Amino acid sequence: MKTKVEQMIWILLAFLICGAFIWFLQSPTVIGVVAGVYVMVIGAFLGIDLKNMIKETKIKPAGDYKAMNKSRYIISVITMVLLCAESMALSKLFEKEVTAVYASVGVGALIVIGMVVSGIEANKGVTEKDNSWTKPIPIPKPDIPEE
Repeated sequence: MKTKVEQMIWILLAFLICGAFIWFLQSPTVIGVVAGVYVMVIGAFLGIDLKNMIKETKIKPAGDYKAMNKSRYIISVITMVLLCAESMALSKLFEKEVTAVYASVGVGALIVIGMVVSGIEANKGVTEKDNSWTKPIPIPKPDIPEE
């Protein structure tokens, strides 16, 4: 439990830092880079979480699986939506150029949602009884006519 709370604190700290950069900085380029780095940090954190979940599921008996820590994904999406809302408010009220934030953080929220779906499917796949999900897919050789 302690690790989970600590991880949430780090996510929220990154959110506050990114929000402060968006609020206080004037350079659209720097703001866009900071928002992009925020999305990368969250993506790396959740990607490692997803990998660990699938790894733990793989060693369990067929039909059993490791539950996904959905709270991490939910908090990540909420923080990204809040950053988009902050950017929209700054854009409308103060005519601040924050288009790059919409692009990076908005797409980041969609990526996190995609990670949840892929995590659920991966969990399902590695627990199949016939284990067909982990077998390599045969790649057919192309028919190249000889000259």
